[in-house]
Amino acid sequence: MNKTMFITIVLAGELFAPSFIQAQGTLEVSNLGQTPTGSAFIGSDAWIAQEIVTGNDFGGYTLNSIQLLMNPASGSPGGFDVSIYSSISYKPYYNLGNLVGSDPSAGGIFTYTTSGITLLPLTDYFIILTAATPVAQGTYDWR
Repeated sequence: MNKTMFITIVLAGELFAPSFIQAQGTLEVSNLGQTPTGSAFIGSDAWIAQEIVTGNDFGGYTLNSIQLLMNPASGSPGGFDVSIYSSISYKPYYNLGNLVGSDPSAGGIFTYTTSGITLLPLTDYFIILTAATPVAQGTYDWR
């Protein structure tokens, strides 16, 4: 039996230390309540990758959405993209799917959804953020 997984993530320094809440077959992982310790600029020439590790449920997980805390953009960025990648040797390897949502230029908390990406138990994955425009033209800012 697959559980549904929602991921809410904030770029928070070197440590990804989420709290876990489980209710009615839904696993929600969130660190939005933690104080952000930095930010990262995103452009076509400045991708950002955040590693996540799934839990030990034998049935695996279905990823349906991700929430990101974003600062207001600078310049004129465009083409913001959120993807989930498999991992090999602790590096992003293969694009498993893209999530859709609104342009985060204004800053705030933004939700990106998918019809469901299957994630195996006890497995490393990466959330990849990129944009269609180079940093010199404008940047998105993941907090």
